[in-house]
Amino acid sequence: MTQSYCYTDATSTNGLTELYNEYPNEAHFIMRAFTEKVAVTPTITLREAARSGYYLPSMPEDIRNPKRLRKHRQNLCKMLNYFPEDYTVREITELDLFYYRFHLSFDLTTVYCKDGKISDKELAEHAKIRKHFTSASLKHFRTMVYNVQSQMPNKEDRVLPKFDKKWRINGQFNQSDWDDFDHPLNRFLVHHQQEGIFAGFDIGMYTGKLSAFQDSNRLVVQAEYRRKERRKKPTPPSRRKRMLNPFDLVLCKHHKE
Repeated sequence: MTQSYCYTDATSTNGLTELYNEYPNEAHFIMRAFTEKVAVTPTITLREAARSGYYLPSMPEDIRNPKRLRKHRQNLCKMLNYFPEDYTVREITELDLFYYRFHLSFDLTTVYCKDGKISDKELAEHAKIRKHFTSASLKHFRTMVYNVQSQMPNKEDRVLPKFDKKWRINGQFNQSDWDDFDHPLNRFLVHHQQEGIFAGFDIGMYTGKLSAFQDSNRLVVQAEYRRKERRKKPTPPSRRKRMLNPFDLVLCKHHKE
């Protein structure tokens, strides 16, 4: 068998092409059989979980195009490089995942904030997150974290399996899981709460300790922003037709006898 790490380490691309050239129909079986799995414990690191194949796109269940598999593993390694070497899966919170999602949802370099300039530190972190994550890879990263945290004993505050903007009010989390003012997502949203474009990421946020930071005009600003956005959307052709002819009248030609 080709001497490579790709069939023992689910983050490696070393020897991947050679393995598929030698065993095009069995490569995925070989990788699943020989990948070294680390047991899930409260101290398992992100890198240990990733190397063990918990990042699902990196561990094929059927015959896979090696170029596509290589891309998935490269994206995984880019995400891992965002974190310190010893960062554990347990440390990832729902608030963290929404922080990454927030930065992928907006290009802050093009957003004009009338209530204050976005700081150079915030823009640097914005660029760093967008360098290491994509929307697709973050979705798979969330699944990995959820699956691993679900196997941990006494881990009641595990992340959700999917993104839900109403996560703060769904009853699964304690207030202490999301109302830390020092978290960078909360600080940003508090500072720029007069910007309607960020509406949706602060649902349920201004209760508890953070209620003291809420601007009384926040909801009005967000409602006005949503109205403006609706006006920008083009009217669907079918609706335009109905607006011009609401009663579906049919034009008939008058024939003379």
